[in-house]
Amino acid sequence: YSSEAGALRALRAAGYATTLDLVDALFVEIEPKFAQRGDIGYPAKIPHALMSPALIDGAFAYSKHPAGAVSVPRNFITRAWAV
Repeated sequence: YSSEAGALRALRAAGYATTLDLVDALFVEIEPKFAQRGDIGYPAKIPHALMSPALIDGAFAYSKHPAGAVSVPRNFITRAWAV
């Protein structure tokens, strides 16, 4: 895909409404406090259906945004999955 609309179509064609649904289907959810470096997570607020999960690395989690990389404090992560 080369556009947001194309990405959403591909995601929906695979049976998922959001990237969160995809992550939830493919990985085992764990308590965020037990997430280790390399696991993935989402903050409480997910503003967009295509929001990438954040990669947990110590005290911060890293994701991407159309404007570039984003880092958030780990305590903002409210759902996590073991990778």
